[in-house]
Amino acid sequence: MYRESQKLEDLKANFLFKEELSAEEVKSLARQWQEEYGPRALERCIQACHRWARQSLAENRQRSEYLERIVPLYFLLYQTVLLSRHASSREEFLQGLARLLFQSPGIRAILIKLEDQTLAYPEEASSLAYRFPSRYLNDPEWTCQARILSPGELPEPFPLQSGPLGVAKWILLPLMLRGWVSGILLVGTSQKVFSDWERVLLLEDLPEQINASLEIIQEKKLEEGPLFDPLTGLPLEGYFLVLTEQRLREARSRGQRLLMLAIGVDRMVHVNQAFGFRTGDELLRILAERLKNFADPSGEIARGRSETFYLLVPEPPDLSDYLERLKGALSGPVDLGRFLLEVTLSIGVARFPQDAPSPGALLRRARTALHEAKRLGGNRVAFFSEDLHRRARTFLTLLPRLRKALRHKEFVVFCQPRLDLREGRICGGEILVRWQDPERGLIPPGEFIWVLEESGLISELGLWVAEETCRILLDLPREMFVALNLSFNVSPRQLWGANFVPRFLDILRRYRLCPTRIKIEITESIFIEHTEEITEELRKIARAGVKVVLDDFGTGYSSLHYLSRLPVHDIKIDQSFVQGLPHSESHLEIVKAIIALARALGKRVVAEGVETVEQLRCLQRLGVDEVQGFLFSPPVPWERFRQWLDVFPEEWKTYLQASSREVEDQGNLC
Repeated sequence: MYRESQKLEDLKANFLFKEELSAEEVKSLARQWQEEYGPRALERCIQACHRWARQSLAENRQRSEYLERIVPLYFLLYQTVLLSRHASSREEFLQGLARLLFQSPGIRAILIKLEDQTLAYPEEASSLAYRFPSRYLNDPEWTCQARILSPGELPEPFPLQSGPLGVAKWILLPLMLRGWVSGILLVGTSQKVFSDWERVLLLEDLPEQINASLEIIQEKKLEEGPLFDPLTGLPLEGYFLVLTEQRLREARSRGQRLLMLAIGVDRMVHVNQAFGFRTGDELLRILAERLKNFADPSGEIARGRSETFYLLVPEPPDLSDYLERLKGALSGPVDLGRFLLEVTLSIGVARFPQDAPSPGALLRRARTALHEAKRLGGNRVAFFSEDLHRRARTFLTLLPRLRKALRHKEFVVFCQPRLDLREGRICGGEILVRWQDPERGLIPPGEFIWVLEESGLISELGLWVAEETCRILLDLPREMFVALNLSFNVSPRQLWGANFVPRFLDILRRYRLCPTRIKIEITESIFIEHTEEITEELRKIARAGVKVVLDDFGTGYSSLHYLSRLPVHDIKIDQSFVQGLPHSESHLEIVKAIIALARALGKRVVAEGVETVEQLRCLQRLGVDEVQGFLFSPPVPWERFRQWLDVFPEEWKTYLQASSREVEDQGNLC
């Protein structure tokens, strides 16, 4: 670290405090820096140079401008090194290099002439490509060294000056591979005259780095994948980060704001499962074309992982309008030949420089926002925020600890009693999970269940809960066992993955437990997707004798259609409606409607979240079958719940008896 700091000081002294620096001295410093510290240190060099340049601007503007001119050229070298790490073929490397060069200040056109191919940037320069005879590639005298071409050295039909392109001089850089010339790189520069030290870099250091990269690629030393996606023709993530770095640098110097958009196709897995991967690929290809047509030339587009695309653009004046137009351009029906497919998109947005200063961090934060958009149900836009960042960090922090907790069985079960209002007794309980963390103590489910859901570990925990429920039921005396049933929650992830249902039914068989003693609770949100698959899994559970409870009814996506098809035994009224009783007219009418619907379909009704005697009496008048809530007990450890089964608490009897008498006196109206 000391040697690197000292080198930075030396670089500062040489660049800023010497009156004049010769071409040879610049060349020597550049080579020494690369040899001693490698390409990765160039970025720190550039940042330091920028800092010193700003400090010295007031003292010596001329030397500062001198430094500012050399920094972009060093940055070009640095980007060339990054590019070489991602390219898997000569063609991909040269295509990416041409784009990088063309975006550099003072460069107006690029021509790369190979034996079997010619690349030209911009498009207007392609008209010059055919004028360049291929025989010059085989002339060792003509291709022997990098140089600025004089009028007499250019092929006769090839123009020295290209007025429409703004090119004043052409610079030749030979492309060497294992000692022989594989092609030439022609760089068309603008009207400015290159100084000696710029010639050193362009004519010697840059071709040396390019040729070294070609050697590495030829020897297959890189592990990274290709630069471009063969399906869509878009840059892949690695190359996109290289292009993004250049865009961020330009935006930083101009004080410009950028947006990084991560665009995901909703429910792409359904398309692949229903129609095959060929159809899925065709869908992605069509969406990529739509994105190309929509995007402004000032932006960068890339293909991400699976069904994701990336778009980097200057922040538009009206962001809402831009995002709506983007969704409109990409979503909607897609003609796949035999049928039209409706497509919706989720978009994650991260801003530069507010959300992240570097390409990798900006991309990660856009993906974080995309994940949130999908988690909320898809077909929406989510913006990165510090809350999302904290959520992502919490996820990464908790995930390994939860894996360990599952291995070491650090979870415990609590139980909240359910009371039968007609019989005035405890008829069952809802099993709830707590995490007994050795470091933090008892942790409620709201802090960790979502991590298990998003990681897929919820199925493993769910099977453990099922086994614990069977075990504690079988420990009860027979008279308690036949009068009691226990329920536990099952998430959507469990029902459509990891073979949960057959493994759960196998647990019941191993414990030889009567299935009617078990209930599983599902929420209405379970029907957002995978509806048919989930319905079939629930039918398997019901056929085995296990009762199904529809939890949080009235807050989600259920309908009469679903209720008529599902093997639901109980409907549980969400606590948000119970809390408004008996004073809220709207809540009262909703609860009445739910009870009437349940009665028409032959379902039992359970009310959760009961906290006051007034709520209890109102629910009794309305004809609810069972209740649970803090009025009677919060969730408690199983041992304490077990004691209540032996001695029914006197205060509960008082509540139920008083409520029953009041209902008889006032009738069945709330």
